[in-house]
Amino acid sequence: MSRYPTYIPLALLLAAQVAKLFHSFLMYFVLVLFSALTSTVILWRHSVTTIVIGFSIGYLAEVIGTNCGIPFGEYKYLTQLNLPGGVWAFVPMAWGAFIYITLLASSSLLRPPVSLLHAALLMTILDVYIDPLMVHVIKAWKWISPGPLQVWGIPLTNFAGWFLVSLTSLYATYFISHNLPRVPKLYTTPYLAELVTYLLTSPKETLIPAATSLTLGFLFIVPLILRRGDTKPFKNHAP
Repeated sequence: MSRYPTYIPLALLLAAQVAKLFHSFLMYFVLVLFSALTSTVILWRHSVTTIVIGFSIGYLAEVIGTNCGIPFGEYKYLTQLNLPGGVWAFVPMAWGAFIYITLLASSSLLRPPVSLLHAALLMTILDVYIDPLMVHVIKAWKWISPGPLQVWGIPLTNFAGWFLVSLTSLYATYFISHNLPRVPKLYTTPYLAELVTYLLTSPKETLIPAATSLTLGFLFIVPLILRRGDTKPFKNHAP
C-alpha cells in the first residue's frame, strides 16, 4: 500500500482545525471522528476505540467531579444541553477528540510508557487555555471555591485532575490495544495547530492563557521533533 493514503487521517485533523477557525465546532468533531474512522481502516485499528475511551472516562470523571468535587475541584455547569449527571454534552466529546489528537502527537515522538505521560501532559496544556475560556468568556461552568492555589481563577487541582484523567484514559487505551500507533512526526501538527487556533481565536480576556498554552506546547514538542534519527515508519493498519 502506498504511504500516501496513511496521511488521510492527518489531513482530516488539519481540516478540523480550519473548521474551528470558523467557529464550526460541530464540523470540528465530525472531521475528528472521520479521521479516527479512516485511521482505524488504514493506519491503527484502535483509533475509534481511543475516542470512545476518552469520551467514556472523561464523561465519568466529569459526573464524579460535578457531584463529588473530585478529581478537579468543586464546580458547577451553567449550560442547558447537559447529559445525565449534569455534564455539558460538549465536554466528553472534547475529551475523546483531544485524547486521540494528543496520543497521535506523543506516539510520533516517544515510546510507551513515556509517550503516555507525555500525552497526558499535552492534554493538561490544552486545558491551560480551555478552562479560563469556558469559565470567564463562555461561562459554561463556574468554580464554587477555587481556593488560594489558583491561576486565572482556576484551581490548580483542576490541572492535576486533567492530568490524572488523561493518563487513565491513555493507559486504558494502551491496555486494550497492547500497542500504540507508530506514525511520523508530522502527526504532531494537529496538536500544534490546535494551540495556534486557540491563540488566533482567543478573546482578549484569555489571550495570556492562550499564549501560555501555545508556549508550553511548543516547548514540550519542538525539541523532540528536532531530534535526529527518530522518525518512525508507518505501520499500516497495525494490530
